[in-house]
Amino acid sequence: MGRGDPGRSRGRGLPVLVVGALLTILLPVLKGSLPASAAPNSHPIAGHGRRVHHHEYVGRAAAAVIRAQPATPSSAAPLGGSWTSLGPQPIAATSDDPAASGRIAALAVDPSNSAVVYAGAAGGGVWKSSDGGVHWAPKSDAQLSLAIGALAIDPNSPAVIYAGTGEGNGCADCLPSQGVLKSIDGGGSWVLLGATTFTADTFFFEGLTVDRANGQHLLAATNRGLYQSADGGTTWARDATLTGGVNAVIQDPTTPAKFWAATADWCKAEAGGIAVSTDAGASWTSLTLPSLPRASRLALGVGANGVAYASVAACAVPGYANGQLAAVLKTADGGATWTAQQPGSTSGLIDYFSEPSSSSYQGWYDTTVAVDPVNADRAVFGGVTMLATTDGGSSYHDIAKPYTTGPIYPDFHTVAFTGANSFYAGNDGGIWKTADLGGTATAADWTDLSGTLGVTQYYAGDAIDSTHMAGGAQDTGTSGLLPGGPPPPAWLSLLGGDGGGVAMIAGSTHLYTEDAHLRIFQVDTASGTESLAAPCGSSGTDPACLDRTGFIAPFVMDPANTARLYAGSVRVFRSTSGGLPAGAGGWTAISGDLTTGTVVKATGDVITTMSLGSGTTAGTLLTASRYGKVFRSANADSAAQTWTEITGNLPAFANVNDTGNPWIASVVLNPANGNEAWVALGAAGIGRIWHTLNASAGAATVWSDLTGAGTTALPAAVVDSLTVDPLAPGTLYAGTDLGAAACTTCGGTTAVGSWAPLGI
Repeated sequence: MGRGDPGRSRGRGLPVLVVGALLTILLPVLKGSLPASAAPNSHPIAGHGRRVHHHEYVGRAAAAVIRAQPATPSSAAPLGGSWTSLGPQPIAATSDDPAASGRIAALAVDPSNSAVVYAGAAGGGVWKSSDGGVHWAPKSDAQLSLAIGALAIDPNSPAVIYAGTGEGNGCADCLPSQGVLKSIDGGGSWVLLGATTFTADTFFFEGLTVDRANGQHLLAATNRGLYQSADGGTTWARDATLTGGVNAVIQDPTTPAKFWAATADWCKAEAGGIAVSTDAGASWTSLTLPSLPRASRLALGVGANGVAYASVAACAVPGYANGQLAAVLKTADGGATWTAQQPGSTSGLIDYFSEPSSSSYQGWYDTTVAVDPVNADRAVFGGVTMLATTDGGSSYHDIAKPYTTGPIYPDFHTVAFTGANSFYAGNDGGIWKTADLGGTATAADWTDLSGTLGVTQYYAGDAIDSTHMAGGAQDTGTSGLLPGGPPPPAWLSLLGGDGGGVAMIAGSTHLYTEDAHLRIFQVDTASGTESLAAPCGSSGTDPACLDRTGFIAPFVMDPANTARLYAGSVRVFRSTSGGLPAGAGGWTAISGDLTTGTVVKATGDVITTMSLGSGTTAGTLLTASRYGKVFRSANADSAAQTWTEITGNLPAFANVNDTGNPWIASVVLNPANGNEAWVALGAAGIGRIWHTLNASAGAATVWSDLTGAGTTALPAAVVDSLTVDPLAPGTLYAGTDLGAAACTTCGGTTAVGSWAPLGI
């Protein structure tokens, strides 16, 4: 998964908002055509190869300042009417990748019927299947939060389900908690519990357990400690002992009064450990583990009769990289003694937190351990790939092989066993199941269950109309609903890896899209080819290759000349040849550094959003950076350019941590007035929508807060994206962590921030 700046909308022409896992298409505007052909180094998209699915790390303190405020929706009447999903369900399979949907953070199986399974998606809410995963239906679309971190079923009353909102996978696009959702009718309806507790600070759920001896007793593993409820989730209290990050809490399958907890906090204060309680959570004892490096994250699986396994992802300490597998641990005596196995020390034990032949590790992000309920000698260990042992850890074998011959997606977050050798697995591509413990990672060993899931997480997108659209998504690349593709609601896979911005061209089979770190491609959907069209060419020696870039970096296309592209690193690059050839031959830097130059926790400032004018504002380009600088050029299309800072009186960057959202999430230019612009801040608790009518005034630029107040205020949540109605430039659409909202009075000299939800 690549998780850079979440939910940035950079659609061209057709306003596109990214809201949760939804790519929301708003208004049709046609664009020109591109008379371009594929470059000599182009290659078929049907065999685009299995791109590395990286993930961008964000420390867990990162979002604390900007997201500490309780998020509340607007109470104004909705404007959006009814909505219909256009997909993808799923992103269709290619010769390289299986059919996919999006990141699954949690799974729970009905203990009385293994065909009934619930899935918690990172940005798509709770889904339910009653036929073993063949068909899925959304169950929580109307709830305040669709970011699910943990699921639990009452084993004695399986119609009672709990969903901990706030995804605890340590990523930049992991949204914080709004509380615990509870259903007593199998997901048919929900109530929100614990909102006061779990919005008092920035909370993320990593585990949730219902005590099988007392269904009113719940235990929750969060980034801010272990929380327990004695009244079915109505009230919660933090445990006095386990007050730091808790990665898992599991009830012992043999002894009901015994609970296990894994502790680590993404390298902030804790060293990492395992604790047990033998009195139903009333008190906890830390266990003695082998000497290991400090843990970034620790996954835990508990089997019968005192057997448990754990995986330790290291912090960045001498000898280890952040997220590297330090060891697999095992106990066979209830935690009294443990053995540690390092990668390479045991047959088949590889560092499954890394892609093949890579020094990039993701154990801080994708890690899960689960034990077969019938035979504790059988266990599975998920990371980038997944290993299994059938002999209690004497040997291991890869049961996924996502980057070579395997039929399954990478980046595993959750496993739910249904019986001997049988389990469901959730990863960045969706849900799979196996009946033979993954076998030897062949198509016969795994069944893809993602076909009817609609949980793809889009970073950005573009559309021409309701039958021509495409988006760049987290870890599932770029996909599109296009003529000649699979029938809706399935979408065509256009580019693997991590998707980003998209620019579509009316009347042409060409489009532009990108992989992580500004790797722009020109794609021809008719010929099935893709061509690298980025400022940094394949040699890696171009000047642009030395620049910092955002994980999902911005680029825009000139609607009047679709061969003219602008791309942002710390400066702006321009191409007048459709990005071809890639590198210095096709791109020229047209600005200096347009950022603050600030580096926070090793993350340097970069351009995160751009907006280009058209018609009477042609050549006017706005840029904004992660840490708060805004610049304007009125002649970006000329031979010589001038740039003026227009940050003016915008709120200064105030988060001492590396923010999950950039301080400036979106900048938008009025296409009919080059002096009018809007800025959206990726923050809560302050003004988040700002407006100016004198964008050419340089340092004297004055911005006014249009966040609004009272019942017509913008939802009190992080703003992810902002777009303007090109046919009515005073109308804005904002995508927030709590849905989309519209303002029809946000332009001109009488601008007033009066917002109404769009019903999505």
